[in-house]
Amino acid sequence: WPARRKSVKPLLTKENPTVIGLQEALSHQLNYISEMEDYDSYGLGRDDGKASGEIMAILWNTSQVSCDTSGTFWLSATPDKVSKGWDAGYMRTATWGEFTIKATKQKFFYLNTHVDNTGKLAQVQSMHLIKEKVKELNPYGFPVIITGDFNAELSHAMFEPFNEWLYDARSTAPVTDTRATYHGFGLYSTKIDHIFYTGLIPLEYKTINKTYEGVTYISDHYPIAALFELTGSADPDAPQAPGNYGDLTEENFPCDDYNEPPQTGAGYEDMTEEDYLLQ
Repeated sequence: WPARRKSVKPLLTKENPTVIGLQEALSHQLNYISEMEDYDSYGLGRDDGKASGEIMAILWNTSQVSCDTSGTFWLSATPDKVSKGWDAGYMRTATWGEFTIKATKQKFFYLNTHVDNTGKLAQVQSMHLIKEKVKELNPYGFPVIITGDFNAELSHAMFEPFNEWLYDARSTAPVTDTRATYHGFGLYSTKIDHIFYTGLIPLEYKTINKTYEGVTYISDHYPIAALFELTGSADPDAPQAPGNYGDLTEENFPCDDYNEPPQTGAGYEDMTEEDYLLQ
């Protein structure tokens, strides 16, 4: 982390994301990023519901959006308690927020998560739980964005609950790429990080593999980004909510152009999971 953190703020300044989801962030790393003038954050440590352990954090650009309400639940049979779910190897959480775009007063619901990498039952049950919790936490049916490290490619059967109501940004955006998201500091090449949505129009998807401040790998995963146009309610049968859904332009969700091919880097062999910012 000490060798990589100098690249974080330049990357965020360049990409200028509206909302961000982090996986495996530690409190000191989240505090470092939250020092940026335009960003605020929320997240709880998965080990104690406070600041201990990894945080599935969400951050938002306060000049673009306000966070109306937020929360965290555990991917388990007792989601409102600190707990490990089913056959999972680790405690896993999902962090969510309801946001209002300041310029248009439009609202959307955003959730960020990290699904277990070993528990087969936990993977499937986590997806069902997320679907049910979004229905519960988003009763007005605002447009939904879900991001995360799902530890599985889209062909995996665990995504069946999502396929019933969500779209994948990489697959549907008119401007997209086919790059791997998990590289393990140059050792692997798989697509296990995803952005799902409903109630929006995807304009662009990209895997960010640029080098910032001479740092080839900001994490063991590449950051991914999507640009959306917000159109209206995600659920036509949801109760009517206050507000007016107009048309957004690309200026509301700035996103950089395609990235350059990654450069060859070295010196990451001694990094452990605790050192990673994103996974």
